[in-house]
Amino acid sequence: MPNPAHVNISAAAVSKYAKNKSAAIQLIEFLASPNGSRGIAGPTFEFPLTGVGGSTYLKGMTKFTPDNVTISQLSALNPKAIQLMAQAGWQ
Repeated sequence: MPNPAHVNISAAAVSKYAKNKSAAIQLIEFLASPNGSRGIAGPTFEFPLTGVGGSTYLKGMTKFTPDNVTISQLSALNPKAIQLMAQAGWQ
């Protein structure tokens, strides 16, 4: 585990103009539930939101120091990252 480690955070929201707000809210509530969290975190090797159902691979990686890089700092480097990926042949 790198120290400090980069931490991604996922979020969900319902658009002001969503045509079916109640279904959107139900989906978000399901994804935030233990069962929904298990379905996302298990196959993607992420830490689950609820602490339930994550990959067994991650069990030994629960202690880490998150980095302190801001979104603004990351976005400043995004054009260079895209350029490097293109040069490396990523599509």
